[in-house]
Parts: sequence; C-alpha cells; structure tokens
Amino acid sequence: MPTYEYNCPHCGTDFDKFCKISERAESRCPECDNIGRQVVRTPVKPHWTSLAMGESAGPEAIRMFDKMRRDKKAKEEKAIKEHGSIS
Repeated sequence: MPTYEYNCPHCGTDFDKFCKISERAESRCPECDNIGRQVVRTPVKPHWTSLAMGESAGPEAIRMFDKMRRDKKAKEEKAIKEHGSIS
C-alpha cells in the first residue's frame, strides 16, 4: 500500500496516510479532524507488478505477473541444473 501526503486547509498541518488507493479520497487531519487535501510532491510511478497485487488488477496484469514468476523460476532451475547454483 502506498503512503499519501495531505495538507489540512483549515489548520495547515501536513500529514501522511498509509492506505489503499480506494481509501485515499477522504483523510481527516490528526490535529483538527477536518478533511485534508491530497498533495502530490513526488511523481507516482506504479509498476504493473504492484497493480497485479491489488484488488483492481485486471486479468491481463495478473497473467503477466504469473508469467514473470514462472519464467524466473525456470531460469533459476536451469542455472541450478547447469551450474549448481543460481548466482
């Protein structure tokens, strides 16, 4: 789960919230309990593998994630068979 940054327009407090994407819309200020405004200070760069772990992942993303894991396992098994280790 990502951490989102917020600023309270009422009291000016900056705060963070660690939550699911679906829960980020409404965050209450820890100081005054008013609704904070999400602030984007750093660009978000989601990777498709992280999307495959979430609730909203589509079938294509899940298939790609599974294929990546199978390919990695096959590569490791081949290295062990040929060289005795995966390093």
